[in-house]
Amino acid sequence: IDATNDVAVIRVDGDDPTEIFAIKGGIPPDGNGSGLNDAFKTFGAPLMGKDEVVAFTATLARSTGAAATGIWQGQDAASLRLIARGADPAPAGGRFATFTSLVLPDGKDRGVIFTGTLAVSTAEGVTAANKTGLWAVNSHGVLIGLLRTGDKIAGVAGQTRTIKSFRALEPAPGSIGAANGYDNAGHVAALVTFTDGKIALVEFTIP
Repeated sequence: IDATNDVAVIRVDGDDPTEIFAIKGGIPPDGNGSGLNDAFKTFGAPLMGKDEVVAFTATLARSTGAAATGIWQGQDAASLRLIARGADPAPAGGRFATFTSLVLPDGKDRGVIFTGTLAVSTAEGVTAANKTGLWAVNSHGVLIGLLRTGDKIAGVAGQTRTIKSFRALEPAPGSIGAANGYDNAGHVAALVTFTDGKIALVEFTIP
């Protein structure tokens, strides 16, 4: 052990052997489980869900800019998969730039839910007004988009309003790592502010 491999994401299951999910200097898997041409560098605090599934953010040693950060999830080292990576295409358009919060429900077949931003790009149609979003892995293991600034939502009396900003998955007061606004059954709540100044509480159900 030296400075090249002295940090790891591990799980200790009582009397069972320690499971090493990822280690500094190790090869990170892509979305299909094949190795990326890179190496893990640093890790965010890992989260644990149902059936000992673990999720975490990590940075990569050889990549630069947005591509140096990603989110991984798996039940063990063999099943570890890349969920989202900076500079990669995001569902419904654009490319991921940053990941700002991450939660992992404890419900059956539930994957990570996270907030983040997209890279501003004229070619991708992403501007400062529509770059912030909320994404989730559904019960089929597919990453889907739930909410983005700039989206239009139909409200009461057929009125349609445009989302200016939202608050979701914010840290719970007095906690370390816990967040508000989601449950283990696939529901996520967001406090949305519209461009006309109106405010609404919106709930999404992840299929």
